[in-house]
Amino acid sequence: MDNIKIRRWNSKREHFVEMDIVTSINYRIMWCTLINECDGPFELWTGLRDKDGLDVFEGDIFGSVKINKVSCNAKVVFDGGAFFVEHVKGHKNQEELPCVSRNHEIIGNIHENPEFLG
Repeated sequence: MDNIKIRRWNSKREHFVEMDIVTSINYRIMWCTLINECDGPFELWTGLRDKDGLDVFEGDIFGSVKINKVSCNAKVVFDGGAFFVEHVKGHKNQEELPCVSRNHEIIGNIHENPEFLG
């Protein structure tokens, strides 16, 4: 893992505030922004990138992931100390994230693209 990155959704401005904890020069300013201006959950960077090289965070959505012979969109979740992708159409099947991130692309996230969840 390169660094420790987190992001948080700001629903008023409809964008993410992202922070690299290790290399952030304005650490205190960024932390205050994350706490005071953002209202979404803290989302961790997984340390992985998708097939196009984009950083993969909790809450990201991969398109058309096949888990147990069922193919549909899958969101990134943190559960039991590990990152997984979980089908979003009512299927509770999970797949380890490293297997998915190398071969699939992020099509959105749970904040900007909730329509991909259902």
